[in-house]
Amino acid sequence: MEKQKEEVKDTKKNIGKEIKQENKNTNGKSETRKDSKENPNKEKKPQDNKNKEKVVKKDNKKNNPKKEEKKQKENKKDNKKDNKKAKKISENNTEIEKENDLTFKKVEVKKPPKHRLLKFILILVIILIGAYCVFFSRNFIILNNIYNQMCEIGSTTNYSYETVKKENDIETTKIKYYKKDNVERVDIEDKNRKVSTITDFESNQVTTWYPEEKTASVYNTELTAKIHLPLEEGINNQQTRAFMGLTSIIYSEECNSKQCYVIMQVCSPKMMNSSQKTWIDKETGLVVKREYLNSTIEYNNVELNNVRNIDTPDLRTYKVEKED
Repeated sequence: MEKQKEEVKDTKKNIGKEIKQENKNTNGKSETRKDSKENPNKEKKPQDNKNKEKVVKKDNKKNNPKKEEKKQKENKKDNKKDNKKAKKISENNTEIEKENDLTFKKVEVKKPPKHRLLKFILILVIILIGAYCVFFSRNFIILNNIYNQMCEIGSTTNYSYETVKKENDIETTKIKYYKKDNVERVDIEDKNRKVSTITDFESNQVTTWYPEEKTASVYNTELTAKIHLPLEEGINNQQTRAFMGLTSIIYSEECNSKQCYVIMQVCSPKMMNSSQKTWIDKETGLVVKREYLNSTIEYNNVELNNVRNIDTPDLRTYKVEKED
């Protein structure tokens, strides 16, 4: 029983404590409300202080105009510096853009359209054909002029000249030609010996002698007169002249103190049965020099109508062989 009574007392105490705390809380709230009603200006104190500070600053500005001017000047200077920097940056940007444009222009290669290429090729072909026609016509005219000069000289029966043959720039043989009417004499000199012949086309008699060996031979045979003048016999025919005009290069050059045409054959010399290179005198149409693969022949001292007599040898001191 006693325990129950004590428990009842404890519960009553706890309930009383809780009631007291609730009363305290309610009393505190009521007091704060009363304070707010009684002193409404207490919370507005910080705003009033801010307004006062603004008023003081305005008063200070009005009282210090020099400071304001300085600040304005400093602001202007800063603005000018900023404008200069902006200009420099813009200029640098424009230069960089120009450089980029140039690089793109260099790199970009525009391919011409196909029809332009075809036109260009056709124009080139037409130009080449025209140039080759001019080249051929010039060569053909020069060869015709040389042929006409040959025809005028070819009928002469009185002349003399000599030839020098060289192989690899070493002189090997010398030949002297003399002709008067129907009689010819040829003197040949090489490394081994000397030989001379006289041909009489009227009597068809050929006399050959060796002056070092003192031997001679005389025989009769049917002969036909041959022109031994140094002429370019490869242009006797019009077809061969046209072929040489197409396949030869002709230019001017001095040789043995004479102005000459140089005929350089592009085709094989075997086809024309002639030299690779021939120098022809512009005035007379006579050959001055011939150049082969490994040898050259020079024609010197060509004279027309200068032979009075052709000397015949005294064969009484020779051992003579006669053949019918």
